[in-house]
Amino acid sequence: MDYIAIDFETANEKRSSPCSIGIVVVKNSEVVEKIHYLIKPKEMRFMPINIGIHGIRPGMVENEPEFDEIWKRIKGYFDNGFVIAHNASFDISVLRRTMELYNIEPVSFKYICTMKLSKNFYPQIENSKLNTVNRFLGYEFDHHDALADALACSNILINISKELGNEDIDEICRCVGVTIGNVNEEGYKPSSAKGRIFRKSSRVSTCNNQIH
Repeated sequence: MDYIAIDFETANEKRSSPCSIGIVVVKNSEVVEKIHYLIKPKEMRFMPINIGIHGIRPGMVENEPEFDEIWKRIKGYFDNGFVIAHNASFDISVLRRTMELYNIEPVSFKYICTMKLSKNFYPQIENSKLNTVNRFLGYEFDHHDALADALACSNILINISKELGNEDIDEICRCVGVTIGNVNEEGYKPSSAKGRIFRKSSRVSTCNNQIH
């Protein structure tokens, strides 16, 4: 599997206020690069509730580059790539709204939501929150640190891939019942959940029989 896992933290209620991004680059199902940037929001307004979640304060980003400068460094990871995120509707919205704010030309990539994957693949878990799923998987991390969250997101897909014995993301999504979303210059198509095609007791064999 080749993809990037991403996570944004925001300064306030606006999706166009990223103050941190974490990116994990995965090649052949192995983490090969970890990237983290603090970001100075265009509007330097931090809400107490947001600070309480991620701990990032205005003074920590006032000398950091804004998103348009960060984008020059990370664009290549997104363009024509495959992106995963947990609660991807949030992170993809942050990306799109911030690109619009800076009049950045859209790029094209496919994406999936590991929250939706988790909900279908691990129905026995109480909820599909990032920390809950990773606790179930025995993986501990610093929740709401952007890089740690991106690593935890990647951990979910890698575990599902191992349980299914399949490293083809398209086939994993088809098996688990999650559609692949798209972002391009025309807009976007969301990643959504459908019914899973395996039975809980025999998901590996059932899935493989359905795919091959």
